[in-house]
Amino acid sequence: MLSFMRLLIYSEPDQFTAKKRGQGAGGGCVSKSYGQAARTPFDRMGHSPSRFPVGLGIRTKHAPGPNRDRDAGLGLRGFPDGDKRDICGRNPLSTGHTTYRRGCPVIIFQVSVAMFLVMALGFVARRKGYFSPETTKTMSLFVVDVAFPGLVFVQLVKTVDAATLRERWYVPVLGAVLILLGYVVGAVLAPACAGRSQRGTFRFLSGMSNWVYLPLPIVEALYGAEGIQTVLLFNIGAQAVLWTVLVGGLRGGRPDRETIRGLVLNPGLLATAIGIPLALLVPELGRAAEVRTALATPAQLAIKTIMQPLEMVGSVTIPISLIVIGAQLAGLTEGCHDGRVKLFPPDPAVIGASVARLVLGPVLYVMAMQAVVALGADLLPVPMAVTYIIAAMPSAVSCGILVERFGGDSGLAARGVLYTTVAALFSVPGFFALLQWLGIVAARV
Repeated sequence: MLSFMRLLIYSEPDQFTAKKRGQGAGGGCVSKSYGQAARTPFDRMGHSPSRFPVGLGIRTKHAPGPNRDRDAGLGLRGFPDGDKRDICGRNPLSTGHTTYRRGCPVIIFQVSVAMFLVMALGFVARRKGYFSPETTKTMSLFVVDVAFPGLVFVQLVKTVDAATLRERWYVPVLGAVLILLGYVVGAVLAPACAGRSQRGTFRFLSGMSNWVYLPLPIVEALYGAEGIQTVLLFNIGAQAVLWTVLVGGLRGGRPDRETIRGLVLNPGLLATAIGIPLALLVPELGRAAEVRTALATPAQLAIKTIMQPLEMVGSVTIPISLIVIGAQLAGLTEGCHDGRVKLFPPDPAVIGASVARLVLGPVLYVMAMQAVVALGADLLPVPMAVTYIIAAMPSAVSCGILVERFGGDSGLAARGVLYTTVAALFSVPGFFALLQWLGIVAARV
């Protein structure tokens, strides 16, 4: 029945001829005919179009591959053979006799604007007094210690298995590499852009991108469950570098017992350490969570009773985190009124950190990954595209908190976070559009 409904919803009218589908206006990605396989830049990476027949880039029961049964059991979207979905996961938009698709940059910009509107709500709420500094801090702790671990655990249990780990073992490594690369870029630019007392903070801003809370809504809109899974695996390597290299650099030496404790007891990593083994040892957990209650066995009902509260709590991660980010940005700007923080005009340190974070770091990372692919590495396109999005993210709002806690220039941290966050509204879609134009990422498969 589900397959029949998908056919009704997603099949295109017969009168749409191949000739018409091959025509289109500028600004849209035009669909291919049923009998044709679209050649994409991903083919150079060793992935044929048939391997990724859906926008999420995940094999389904309609696609060839040893994991088709597993993927079909995840409840992820699958479409009939020949239904050419763009890699953004968007439905075609029909205009007359030509079918168009929205490009990834348009989707990224739309999601970014929506995110900024939610962040603006948090900003205004803090300025109006609805959120005190203590309330903002408490909400931030709730997201980090409760909601995000719930999201991590549920998503890993639902989507991870042995085949997934074999295919994506390198994603945590990419997380560590990306953060380290940004930190190195900051270290190279720091002597030219920042004073001696600001250099540790400069390196920190350059290296610590917002790799979880801002990219999550974007990659979910583009790649669905596979995008979320990639962010969660990426988080493992990124957290390791954060609590060792980045925090150690702020303290002016090697990380001490406190920083190691922060890494080991990080709630998100603990949820990962528990979720992955459970997903491998008890695969029934993920399947039971997807079964309809009316059709569930007693054992599956018991599992759903435990998983549903975790899923509900995890589902608030994105909206609350965006509100908290807006409130934190408002808190960072409160120092302007008493002279503690000077926002305008931007000084060379802020400009340099912004360029390192939003331009140089992402460009160097993409160049490095393209070199790895050229050497023959078999890297899946969706995880690669997700890491490119993360590479372009602004400095994390928590930079200000960590810099103040472990020593550094809190004023520079506040200015850097604010400038990079605002600039990212335009730089992230623009960066992805450039990658698409260069053929590094594809708009369709």
